[in-house]
Order: sequence, then C-alpha cells, then structure tokens
Amino acid sequence: MPDPIINIENLSYIYPSATRALNDVSLKVFPGEYLGIVGANGAGKTTLCMFLNGVIPNVLGGRVSGSVHVCGMDTFEHFVFDIAQNVGLVLQDPESQLFSADVRSEIAFAAENRGVPREEIIERMRAILKIVRLEALASRLSDELSGGQKQRLAIAANLIVRPKILVADEPTSQLDPVGKEEVFSTLSSLNKDFGMTVVIASHDVDEIERYADRMIVLDHGSIVLEGTPDEVFREVDTLDRMFVHVPDLARLGKSINLGGDRKLSLDVSKAAAQIKTWLGVEKSTSGKPFKEPSASSQDAFEDAADGNLAVKVRNLTYTYPGTSAPAILNLNFSIPKGQFVGIIGQNGGGKTTIMKCLVGLLQPSQGEITLENMPLTGQKVGDIATQIGLILQNPDTQLFCMSVEEEIRFGLENLKLEPEEIERRTEEALKITALGEYRQLYPFKLSLGDRRKVAVASIVAMRPQILIFDEPLTGQDYKGRYELVNLAAELHRAGHTVIMISHDMELVARYTQRTLVVGRGQLLLDSPTREVFDHITLLRETFIEPPEIIRLAQELRACGLQSGLLSIDQVTECLQKLKKPVSTGER
Repeated sequence: MPDPIINIENLSYIYPSATRALNDVSLKVFPGEYLGIVGANGAGKTTLCMFLNGVIPNVLGGRVSGSVHVCGMDTFEHFVFDIAQNVGLVLQDPESQLFSADVRSEIAFAAENRGVPREEIIERMRAILKIVRLEALASRLSDELSGGQKQRLAIAANLIVRPKILVADEPTSQLDPVGKEEVFSTLSSLNKDFGMTVVIASHDVDEIERYADRMIVLDHGSIVLEGTPDEVFREVDTLDRMFVHVPDLARLGKSINLGGDRKLSLDVSKAAAQIKTWLGVEKSTSGKPFKEPSASSQDAFEDAADGNLAVKVRNLTYTYPGTSAPAILNLNFSIPKGQFVGIIGQNGGGKTTIMKCLVGLLQPSQGEITLENMPLTGQKVGDIATQIGLILQNPDTQLFCMSVEEEIRFGLENLKLEPEEIERRTEEALKITALGEYRQLYPFKLSLGDRRKVAVASIVAMRPQILIFDEPLTGQDYKGRYELVNLAAELHRAGHTVIMISHDMELVARYTQRTLVVGRGQLLLDSPTREVFDHITLLRETFIEPPEIIRLAQELRACGLQSGLLSIDQVTECLQKLKKPVSTGER
C-alpha cells in the first residue's frame, strides 16, 4: 500500500475564542482517494479542511496538539503558500475566491504569480477549461456566470497550478440540484480520470453516496463513523442521533425487510428491481406504468375568488437596468390566503426577482401586483412590510440590534404601537420561535440556525399575513433545515400564507401544497406539489431532479404504487400493503 498523501495523528484544536473544534482526530488519506466528510454544523468539518492547507494554525492561530502531514510536509512548519502548491481549496462561497474580471484572467492568476511561462499557462488553461466544461464561457465576465459555473471556475483557478489534492468545503450549498451535480461530477472526473485526491465536506449526502470512495462522520470534533458510503449510511439510528441526513433509500431499507441479509441498494434503479422481486410482481400489470404528463395537459392552478387572495400577479415583467432581456416575463399567478407555496427553479431563473417585486424592492417594468386585494403600486416599502414579511437566506443582513428582544421590538416601535401591544407581540414572537431563553443575548452569539429564527421572530412580530422564505436553508445541516421549515409550517398552521423559495426538493415535496416552477424568467408550471415532480423533462430543463424516494415510486408505478407519493412514510405504507404474503411452502 502506498504512503498516505494526508496523515493526521491525534489532532486536537481549540480556536482563539476558546471553542473546541477537533478532538483527537486521526485520519489517513491515500493518493487518488475521494473522501467525503459529513456532520452537523459545528462538528468540525471546516476546521479539518483548513488544517489541510495550513490556514490553521498558521493564519488563525489557536491551541493545537497532534500532527498534520500533507504531501510529506508538516503543515505546522510550512507557509500556506508553500502548501498551496500541492493543496487546492474551494470554499462554500465562490464569490469569496473570485476577484478577476473574466474567466481567463481568474484561471491564469495563480500561475502568473508563480512565474509559469505564458505559453504554458495558455496550454494548461485550454485543458482545464475542458475539464471543468467552461470552454464556451472562457470570454465571459465572472459576474455573468451562474452559481454552479462560478464554483467550477473556482475549481479551475485551483487546477492551473496542478495541485495533488483538492479540498472542497461545502462547495454546493448555494446551488440548484443540477448545479450540485455539475460540481460533484467535475470533482469525480478530476479524481477518476486524472488521479487527483479529493476531500469534500458537504451536507449533500446523496452526492457523497454516489461519488465518494470512503467517508467519515464528525460529531463534536471527533470521528465517530468511517467506511464506504454504503457501510456508513446503513447506520441510520446513529446518524439520526448526530443530526446527519440519511439518503432516502437507506432509510427506506430500514423500514422494509427484504429477507435474509439482503440490503436495499442505494441506487434507485437497482432498488426498484429488488423491491419488484420482494413484492413478487416482477411482471405485474396491477398498476399503470409511470408516464410523464405532457406539457400541453398541464392545468393552471385554480384561482380563488379575488376576496380570498393573498397575492395576485398579472403580466409581471421586470428588466434590470443595463440589460436587454427581461429577468422575468409576463408572469401570471394567484396565491389564496393560507396556502403554503414552493417556488423552485434553476439559479438565475427569476425566483429572487419575483420575490423582490412582491416586497416592493423592485418596481415592475410591466404588469400589476396586488396584496390582500390592494394594488402594490404607490405603497411605501414600510407599509408593504406590514403585509408581507421577507426572511432572507443570510439572516446577518437583517440583524443589527444588541439583543434578541431589541431586534424583535425594533420593527414594532417603528410601527408606533402602544407599549402593551409591543410587549404582547414580543412575547408571542419569542414563544413561537422558542427563543425565550436567548432574549437578552447578542444575536451574533447565536448559531446560524438561531439567528435565522431571530430574523423570523422580528418579521412575525409585525404580523404580516404573507411570509416569504428566500432560500432559508442555505448552509444548514439536517437539524437546522427541519427546525426552520417546521417553524414555517407552524406559522402556516397559524393562518399565515407562506411562500418558500428553495433548492431543497425533499422539503418542498414534504411541506408545500403547491409549487411554481420558474425557468428562463417564465412560469413553466403551476400545480399541486404532488403532481409537479411527474414532469421530469420540464424539471430537468430547469436544473431540478426529483428526490430519490419520488423517483423510486415512479419506477414502481406498474407494481401498483399510486401517483403523488412524496415521502418515505407514504411509500413504505403503500409497499407494505402491496407485499404479497409468503405461501406456506416458501422459506
């Protein structure tokens, strides 16, 4: 066996702030491996990644024990720029790594700084553009790229110096499903085709399962599970205790007994074949095979009477200054009061532009918006905020007071409410968001998930009937995702109209009643959520892939599974009903 290219022994680390991040971590990674790192937020994933290129302890300091050797170098004794010759680092936010005006300049920068001859840079760049599939975009300005394209550009900027190891820390947290696939498949190509060692920390367990050779699970700074993805993801109860997301098929496999030691495959097609055998209906015609509905048969979602509408949009068009093509074009939809609506689609498809028009941050180039049957035109942004509340993907842009309670009271005081009413609403908001014990704390001492709750509380206290969650799950772990969406669901049950813009198809499927699919600035589909995911071709055109459990249910339609199954519990219940009893002669 070759010597490890990464060798970590008994590594413990405490940040200068006295926060313990790693606890006696030992890990070997061998040349050409693809290693996945998963764990809840705060488990130590980012810290471990920053040790691999020497940012810790050389830049951030702190208390360290143990050792880290990468490509034969002791990272405690070498400068970051020396280690960077062998280790490329791709961060969660590509914007933080891109600073050149265009694609070619960004890629060439590192090689120019190392004195690589011009002809060789051009030769390397040509090959790298092909590897990351950006040849057609080589002349583009960096700002014109989509999120997935920017992340691939950040990878390319690392590849120009030909590192032996590429480390990626949550590189897909802000991307649509197909953007995630682009990044993971690019990393896989670098690993399989070019022998590069890849280490990736991510919450995207479906992609880790598909691509990684080996994975580790971190919990409170310690490695608690290690093995192949197939081995690790079978430990459902352990992963649940650590709030690590479990792939749909691994969880389903725990719910149905295939017999003997057989395990349900984590591949959708293979799992479908196993279940058909288990059901004893390999050639069954008890149900209709899955057939994708045609676009022409789509029915527009019925409008409620105007008096019962929360939002009504007619012929909405917006063109950003300095551009010729509209960002959104001729959109028409209505949302009845009390509905939970999802808006999905590719990065840059127009979702956020719609949101900005709804809350009055952008004035439509054409068309009309009414809230609660009142035209938006002419209303002040402050007045609109009492009708429709916006929770942004980054709560830190909404927080500025010295305590949680002050943050909630701020908007109420600006509404010039009576002191008793301010007190009543503050207590109500603290209770619904479960933030009472933190009321006197400085918001930025809270976790990201709790800071999001503070932003929600400050909006909810003003009692808008409509709430918009704009990509609220960015960078959230399994626990944080469900806490926030459960809060949105609780607000919906309390009577609020909720609009959730998200790339998380699992949560859209589980919580929303209706889904709008937006792509290329147009409304492509508007249907009950249970029907939306059958439009596979249309979804793929907007860079969306249905969750695994939905794709499995579609493959099993001919066995009798009904349409519209969206969750593991629904599929499990249906399969148990279809399971044929074993005859007395069978064992």
